[in-house]
Amino acid sequence: DIPAVGFFGGVHGLERIGAEVVMAYLQNIVMRLHWDTTLHQQLEHVRMVFMPIVNPGGMWAATRANPNGVDLMRNAPIDALDRVPFLMGGQRLSAGLPWYRGRLGDPMEIENQAVCEVVRTELLARPFSLALDCHSGFGVRDRLWFPFAHTRRPIAHLNELHALKQIFLQAHSHHPYIIEPQSAQY
Repeated sequence: DIPAVGFFGGVHGLERIGAEVVMAYLQNIVMRLHWDTTLHQQLEHVRMVFMPIVNPGGMWAATRANPNGVDLMRNAPIDALDRVPFLMGGQRLSAGLPWYRGRLGDPMEIENQAVCEVVRTELLARPFSLALDCHSGFGVRDRLWFPFAHTRRPIAHLNELHALKQIFLQAHSHHPYIIEPQSAQY
């Protein structure tokens, strides 16, 4: 089996740029298929998976949440192990407030179930996989986050992430990104 890379966007409907980035990259790949023999060779060694709009209902309504009022980034069956910022870390008070996680005990929203199915079958079943979830930015500095948001405990593959970070820094020495675990902000 070959490694896989997943490209996801449009988790938050009002963050159109993430979906646009994923769709533009997919369009670039498709257009190059007609003439780029090197791309054909590369695709023999890596599987590419695209889900450019995870939250089509939120995208249609230009809202952060899905049509049920649930913020898909906070709709997980796992609770944070550490203290998280009030509201922004996710809340179950009301869909009328931002960052609503959904009702306690309810299954994940259908959009998240679809993402999990794609990740389970197309990424995790491979010897190596990487998922990139594109959003529109956070705060005044752009960030590249790696897992996890629910705990500050380092992930099992931290060494590999630092190696990827070094490769990125060598290739893009003047980038504006802060590369950090998501838990540094949440």
